[in-house]
Amino acid sequence: MKIRDSHFWAWLTGFYEGEGCPSYNLSGKRGKQKYLRIIIIQKDRRPLDYIKKRTKDFNTKVYPRRSKKKITSWMLCCAAPHSYRFASMMLPHMRHDGKIEQIKRTLREYQY
Repeated sequence: MKIRDSHFWAWLTGFYEGEGCPSYNLSGKRGKQKYLRIIIIQKDRRPLDYIKKRTKDFNTKVYPRRSKKKITSWMLCCAAPHSYRFASMMLPHMRHDGKIEQIKRTLREYQY
């Protein structure tokens, strides 16, 4: 699978809108600081490895998810501060109103 650079973010955004979600970590004094994480979960690791390779500048990582010590799925994670730029790259391609609002609200409310 090789997607031209000009189409990669559109493809990734569609993939995220179908399979991904934002997540927020709390840290800092009394857990009041929120940080955005972009997460995509899949049973097949190959698409996540492809995304990781294409987004290496965003420090993306792929982790196994386990149930009773058996790997059941894989999770791609892009954490702060890279996640804000990652989300900004996807935003122009987004079509899912709920996901658009989540990302816009996050970019407005939280500093990066």
